[in-house]
Amino acid sequence: MAAQASGSNGAQSAAGPENVERHTRYRVTSKQPPALEAVLKQLGKTARRAGTFKHPDEVRGICASTHRDYIARGAADDLYHFLKNHGVLMVDGEEGEIYFDADRGRLIAAACLAGVAPPPVKDPAARLAQLKEQVERRRERPSSPGGDTGETALPEVDVGAEFENQRLQFLEMVGAESDDELRRAKEALDADRAALQRKLLEAEWHCTLVDDELDRRAEKCRREERRIALEKEAERKRAQLADLDSSRTARNDELAQIEAELAALNVQD
Repeated sequence: MAAQASGSNGAQSAAGPENVERHTRYRVTSKQPPALEAVLKQLGKTARRAGTFKHPDEVRGICASTHRDYIARGAADDLYHFLKNHGVLMVDGEEGEIYFDADRGRLIAAACLAGVAPPPVKDPAARLAQLKEQVERRRERPSSPGGDTGETALPEVDVGAEFENQRLQFLEMVGAESDDELRRAKEALDADRAALQRKLLEAEWHCTLVDDELDRRAEKCRREERRIALEKEAERKRAQLADLDSSRTARNDELAQIEAELAALNVQD
């Protein structure tokens, strides 16, 4: 893009010092001029009616009357130089007349809409000569009975193929850049998808580890509960056994006493 812009600057300088590029607040790729198509339409009407502009103030006045943003200080002048920088307006260094290139204007409007730098004017001097020839042909053409309303089209010239080629090249360039942007976006999307898949696999693996740890802890809890229950049962059985031992001892004592008494009675008999 920068190469195209520099090529445009050098090419336009060849048309004369009046067409040397000047810095403005407007850019094709960023901060495009507001209502550019409306301004170009009004400039085209005036150019078809008058042929050329005699002074930059004519252009500035049309800009300011078309859109209020150009009423601000320096805005209309910046738009004037923006149009000169991109070959829409070309100044004849000898006569000082300003020529309006409608075909170039449509190309620049499309470039601003797409936000892509346009192709440069290949031969500004030759293009200026073609514009002058168009104006001369229109001036030599007899006026219509109803008068010139300013809406008549420019006469046919042999430059349509050149601008059609420029338009096609520009569209191909925009399409190629769009394809590159789509490719980069797809690559970024694929990379994000792969990263998400890796994170998902890592999360699933982590969940598996957590599930295994929970199972181990649950089994340990079940064993601990069983141990506590068995200890309680053993304690209860031991208590019951102790009670039985005490009862058996008491009964053995009673039995011994009875046997002693029985023995004593047997002796007496």
